[in-house]
Amino acid sequence: MSNTSKFHELCNEYKLARKKYFDYRQDCERFTSYLITEMIGNFQCPSGAIKTFSVNSENISNVRGAISLEDDGFWHLGVKFSLYEEPYSDLSPNEVVLLHLLIKREDSHFIVKLGDDGSEFKVNKNQSDALGTFYQSGELKPFYQHIYEQIKSDFQNQPQRFEEEKLLRKIGF
Repeated sequence: MSNTSKFHELCNEYKLARKKYFDYRQDCERFTSYLITEMIGNFQCPSGAIKTFSVNSENISNVRGAISLEDDGFWHLGVKFSLYEEPYSDLSPNEVVLLHLLIKREDSHFIVKLGDDGSEFKVNKNQSDALGTFYQSGELKPFYQHIYEQIKSDFQNQPQRFEEEKLLRKIGF
């Protein structure tokens, strides 16, 4: 017979649940950092053109400060994508495209979405070691293509008001 009280057992369950949550968060933060780094490379843009922010506050932050777990079970992240009339020129007219990304880990893969549009993209974990997790090369390309097509379609199909001083376009919100 165990000398452990029900209270001690419940405290242990609490401790295990906290560890599970923080491990899950850390895993999602690593994946999200990888996703953003790969996004910069995929779009071949300067690193300053893509920044992360919290969808709850719109404050620019690193991935850790920007992602938030919401009631739908997804981590939500805002991405500020600055586009310029003349690429690589901060002085040319520009517009900021705000993207709303959703990320969730399920078993040995991640699900990523652009807003609640219903299109889910699966990214498998390849292997893990003490340095972190490695992901299947190329599995994010369809997701980046989806983002590209959404932004391009929005520019082609939405009315423009280029005379405004601050241009802001939201996709996935």
